[in-house]
Amino acid sequence: MFKKVFLIIITVTLFYTSPIYAKGGAIEFLKQMQEENRNKPTNYSKGIKHLTKALRYDDKKKFDQAEKYYLKAINYFLEHNKDFFLEPNVLFLIGLSYEKINDFENANLYYQIGLELEPKHININKQLAEYYITENQTNFAKQRVEAIKGCECIEYNDLKEKILKIKK
Repeated sequence: MFKKVFLIIITVTLFYTSPIYAKGGAIEFLKQMQEENRNKPTNYSKGIKHLTKALRYDDKKKFDQAEKYYLKAINYFLEHNKDFFLEPNVLFLIGLSYEKINDFENANLYYQIGLELEPKHININKQLAEYYITENQTNFAKQRVEAIKGCECIEYNDLKEKILKIKK
């Protein structure tokens, strides 16, 4: 059991710190959100700022520093949710932060809540599908890919290719 958990953690860490991931996905999404909220010192913008810092520390392989910022980001996003109730984008960011600190149970919880509110949320479906792929749960991964089938987005094509590679 310990070996399986260790291998999953290593796989997820390597995947998320790879240059492929850095070129798109969460980092671009965060930069876009940060630009939109630059002059508003809200809990949301503070959470974006801390999550961006955490991702930078992750890229530099400074995982202890990154974890501190992920936890701060989670707290800011949770405070934001108290004021503005449940927003799928914020739930995605909370789930991503939990996922990055290897708390997959909470990450999955926030992703699932986000999907209840917006079933075709591209980023949440993408993150869940990738998690299911690493866990070898291809049936669940296929469900997430099917949920975003008509989006005509890069995420759909990437996930579809990953699932096809698993079958081979």
